[in-house]
Amino acid sequence: MNNQKNIIYMVFLYLAVVAVIIYVSGLDFHKVEIPNSKIAIELVHANDHVDNNPHHIIMTKFIELLEKNKNIQIDRNSQHQIHDEQRVMQNVMSNVFQVGIISTNSATVFSPTLGILDLPYLFEDEEECRHVLEDLKEEFTTQMINESGVRPLGFAVQGFRIIANNVKPIRKIEDLKGLKIRVPVNPIQVATFEEWEVNPVSMGTGEAYIALQKGLIDGLEMTYAELVGQNIYSMQKYYMEMRYKLTIDVIVVPNLWYEGLPKDVQADLQHAAREATSYSNTKFEILEREGKKTIQKNGGLLAEDLSCETNCRKRLQKTWSQYDGLIKNPNLLEKVQRSIKEYREN
Repeated sequence: MNNQKNIIYMVFLYLAVVAVIIYVSGLDFHKVEIPNSKIAIELVHANDHVDNNPHHIIMTKFIELLEKNKNIQIDRNSQHQIHDEQRVMQNVMSNVFQVGIISTNSATVFSPTLGILDLPYLFEDEEECRHVLEDLKEEFTTQMINESGVRPLGFAVQGFRIIANNVKPIRKIEDLKGLKIRVPVNPIQVATFEEWEVNPVSMGTGEAYIALQKGLIDGLEMTYAELVGQNIYSMQKYYMEMRYKLTIDVIVVPNLWYEGLPKDVQADLQHAAREATSYSNTKFEILEREGKKTIQKNGGLLAEDLSCETNCRKRLQKTWSQYDGLIKNPNLLEKVQRSIKEYREN
């Protein structure tokens, strides 16, 4: 009984002390605001942190816009760099990093239907591609979430991939025969180069630089902006414009993480991605022109096989059906083709 009295006494004493504190300080529990903890975001991409590097351009603009939300905490020193785009994707999928930037051709391994964008000679120019990505944004978003658990926030189109090598001049498609050309780890791009009787060597971007130095590969294919931004052009002399495929970059986030965010933060992420990709699209057009000039000034020899663009387009478009097993949603391909047709007719 005495123990119970002691406990009751202690409880009343505690409440009395609290009441005195509230009275003296003039506080009201209903007016006490507990500050919300900021949402920490770490970012990652696979390229060098230099001003003319495409992925760094997107990331820098994205951060600049996102920092306006006071509930978001971004440590600019937390822009991580992993020289492997597929590892970037894996780290975003597992929420190690909350924002990543990769090329869609590297994301295809995890979201196979994105392989639609890798089909040779799908698009005739950058603006056509941007139209399709905007027109079918919701469809691509749903597909990526279903296949990989990652949500795309925005797409940016760099330009057409250029084939470069340091072995021999290439004036027509037949000149590529037998060359060892690095391509991303992407089954559709591998098959495309095999159609040209080129020896495709699949590897990450970081590996490619070392492979070029050691002579393990003869060349690779990238946009002008990437060739200059990653200093690849210093090791290559011969270039060929094929216009067979565009490099498309995408800002990705873990979907479960995204869905758990406050609505205003989701809106700010969407806004930042939209503005950053729009800014980057304009910037990339400039970088492509400047990159081409830089390569020419440094002795690079450029060729363009226009006959290949006509003949190869017809031949390689006939191979699309062989990728039916890779592209999990053929209905989306039909929508892409319909969107392209409508764009060209208008």
